[in-house]
Amino acid sequence: MQEPVSASSIDVVARPAHGLAALAPQLAPDNARAVDALLAELRELGYVASTHGFAFGGRILRNVLAGLPGSGELGVDADLIVVG
Repeated sequence: MQEPVSASSIDVVARPAHGLAALAPQLAPDNARAVDALLAELRELGYVASTHGFAFGGRILRNVLAGLPGSGELGVDADLIVVG
């Protein structure tokens, strides 16, 4: 049985991506679970979340994209937030 995704398990993946830790020779095995958990959390918060796949090091990876729909009251279009 796999352990649940937690802030610390996501941190293991996120820190190297943000230059806060050395890059590991391989990706954390829970990367796909972390992406899925992040998508679910963003959607629960009202974001329109999706992924964009890309190839790196012979693997297909996913960036998480999230947009927060606006009400249009201020005349501002919804912004796109990129995480990852």
